[in-house]
Amino acid sequence: MTKNTDWWPSTRTGQLEMAKQWLEVLAEHGDSWNIPKDIVANFRRLVRTAENALHDVQNENANTTVAKTKCGEAFEEMTAAARDMKRWFFHAPPLKNHELVMLGLKPRDRKATPSGTPTARLYQGRTGYHRRSATRAEVMSGKTV
Repeated sequence: MTKNTDWWPSTRTGQLEMAKQWLEVLAEHGDSWNIPKDIVANFRRLVRTAENALHDVQNENANTTVAKTKCGEAFEEMTAAARDMKRWFFHAPPLKNHELVMLGLKPRDRKATPSGTPTARLYQGRTGYHRRSATRAEVMSGKTV
């Protein structure tokens, strides 16, 4: 199951489109990226299986529980293979940002996210240290540590 902020598309047609895009790019750059041909061939087979399974589910005559189950399993296998390929071949050694864009992936954000001024302090009480939110005056004066 994909998350809302996931790089892998959430719809099955979107997943097939991205997988086909990957196959086109891998046909051109797979050797230079040192991706084994058997990995690409297996991914091509999984994409074809998922595409056929989706076609069967969309066909009114073949839209059965068995066909839906086969389709779900085919897409799970294709998704697992895509995630493995991204993890093992696209990040180590890392691809350049323009190569990630060719695959439909977002480029890496190398800028640090700025963090704000701390708004809480630790105070020692009878039972040990506890956290208390800073007062507005402390935040405005910059005295929070």
